[in-house]
Amino acid sequence: MFHMTPILTALIAILALAALIVFHELGHFLLARLAGMKVERFSVGFGPILARKQVGETEWAVSALPLGGYVKIAGMDPTEEHADPRAYNNKPPWARLLVIGAGPLANYLLAAILFAIVLMMGPLVPDTSRSDIGDVVPGMPAELAGLERGDRIVEIGGVPIETWLDLQEAVSPRGGEETDLLIERDGALLEITLTPNEVEIQGMVVGQIGIVPHGKRTDGRPPLEALVGGVTYTWDWNARIITALGNIITGREKAELQGPVGIIRETNRAAEEGIVPLLIMAAIISVHLALFNLLPIPALDGGRLVFLLLELVRRKPINAKIELTVHAVGFFLLIGLILVVTFKDVGRIFGGS
Repeated sequence: MFHMTPILTALIAILALAALIVFHELGHFLLARLAGMKVERFSVGFGPILARKQVGETEWAVSALPLGGYVKIAGMDPTEEHADPRAYNNKPPWARLLVIGAGPLANYLLAAILFAIVLMMGPLVPDTSRSDIGDVVPGMPAELAGLERGDRIVEIGGVPIETWLDLQEAVSPRGGEETDLLIERDGALLEITLTPNEVEIQGMVVGQIGIVPHGKRTDGRPPLEALVGGVTYTWDWNARIITALGNIITGREKAELQGPVGIIRETNRAAEEGIVPLLIMAAIISVHLALFNLLPIPALDGGRLVFLLLELVRRKPINAKIELTVHAVGFFLLIGLILVVTFKDVGRIFGGS
């Protein structure tokens, strides 16, 4: 069995978050091209460019800070004038509105697809027909004795073990009693000694060592049904987040903000649990990214959409310098918030919470 190292799971978590952001920018890119706009650069990451390649009229770049990305469309700076009819600011407001809204829409679409994949894979149910360990519970006797995911328990106290029921029947009466286990790991037999905890369940005291069985997948949903379910889950999560925001604004809930570090930490935990928890976490984060970007905050897509809607209502653009100033101030405030939240995330990690 393949075991992921902490470094590998952390790398997967970082790449998963980066992929969600890149998918967001891909939405902007594709709609800009469909609207006939000139895209000058598509960057994966922010900051200094590490590598670049010119493909047609677009420069594809990889930048130093991986948690982000951007699409540079000719004419997006409202203070610059472009004679090129393909420039962003020379396109009608409705076309610009579609390009800006395409990023959040891409994240909603990705979330629905990820939820659909999970539904097509089918639910995971315990496989009790064998005695393989699916996972160990932190701090319990099994972990303390060195048992690992993927080990197969062959004997307990000299009693042969074939199924999970055999295992439970052998462990239950041994609470508080030192017990010898014979396990198979990577084709080799190992002897391990541990003492099951005594746990009271429904008035009975039984022994527990803190392991769970392997899971097996049942039949998943057909693709079309899974996609409908994916859209439903995406809609439900969006509604949950909106409700939570409303409760925070009205003071009924306390805001628990997480920055990139906190999000990577949660994604890392999901990656450690397996592909399905990782896909679910990625889908939920994608919904958060979509909704967060639609908030009417300067420098975000939602802030730009507000200016475009005002332009549609007024039938003339907002003063370019005013718009640029508002977005610049919003950007620096947003960066400041991210730094503060990141500092708190790091404090939580080193504080052990």
